[in-house]
Amino acid sequence: MSVSPPAGPATTTGLRIQTLPANLPVQFDGVEKGMSPVAIAHVDPGDHEIAVRRDQGVIKQVVHVVAGEETSVIISAAPAAPPKPQNGTVTPGWLTATAPISLKVMEGGRVIGSTDVDRLMLSSGDHDLEFGNDALGFRVTRHVNISAGKTTVASIQVPSGSISLNAFPWADVYVDGNYVGQTPLGNLSLPIGTHEIVFRNPNLGERKEAVTVTTLAPARLGVDLTKK
Repeated sequence: MSVSPPAGPATTTGLRIQTLPANLPVQFDGVEKGMSPVAIAHVDPGDHEIAVRRDQGVIKQVVHVVAGEETSVIISAAPAAPPKPQNGTVTPGWLTATAPISLKVMEGGRVIGSTDVDRLMLSSGDHDLEFGNDALGFRVTRHVNISAGKTTVASIQVPSGSISLNAFPWADVYVDGNYVGQTPLGNLSLPIGTHEIVFRNPNLGERKEAVTVTTLAPARLGVDLTKK
């Protein structure tokens, strides 16, 4: 079996939902929560769906809540063409962050969203953002410049961890559909995240397993193909 870091307590935390413009009806996981801005005191960690209604349309966004951390999300229900700034106000822009794994996005120690959503609304100007996945032992800081009314794209690359694979009596091994060799395989380098491992023996068939690779410790996975 794979070696994964121990899971922490599933504590609840707070969530604040803001919309642009304000005073729009908000649903959280299908439950009406009133008009924005909305503060929810107790939210279970994990992914949750927020729906905001305006005119005849509904805007949906997934927010990732991390245990023990206050989370704030801003959902833009404004038209794609932003109004011109007046009286010194700052017109927002958007960030689309892509990564091969799910990462939370933080600014100033506060969670503002995750890479699971299509785009995040940010004030125009310079931002130092932190992208991380604590379960996989990864954090990185990126400086981004947000242009008013435009979408900035940031691509986040992730490091590799190591895994050792074995099978009894032996097997050809495929990782995410790619052949990597015959068992035993030690210190195989794979990008952090979850991977599909297929052990295949011409006489004993194949076995599929999912394993999570992290930077925290080498992962290990072994199977006995003689046992069904």
